[in-house]
Amino acid sequence: MPGNAELAEVITNTLALGTPAVAVTFSDAPRQEANAPAAPIAAGCKFWELGASQALSTVADDHKHCAIGIHTHNLADAPASQASELG
Repeated sequence: MPGNAELAEVITNTLALGTPAVAVTFSDAPRQEANAPAAPIAAGCKFWELGASQALSTVADDHKHCAIGIHTHNLADAPASQASELG
């Protein structure tokens, strides 16, 4: 079985990607080699951009500023300011 780097190269080459694919892993604890966001981020989409250039570890709370992040992470109690966006 190829390692992560080899698999990423195969996917990138096969799909002729200009930017390598971003892997997503779910775990009970952050990976030691991954960075956490340095500051709150208003849109969860920014995590994809950051993840394309570095190992990144987020927790559900990091996604609370984004209506789509609240929805996709099934976070309860969306702030009223974002509740209308979830409709």
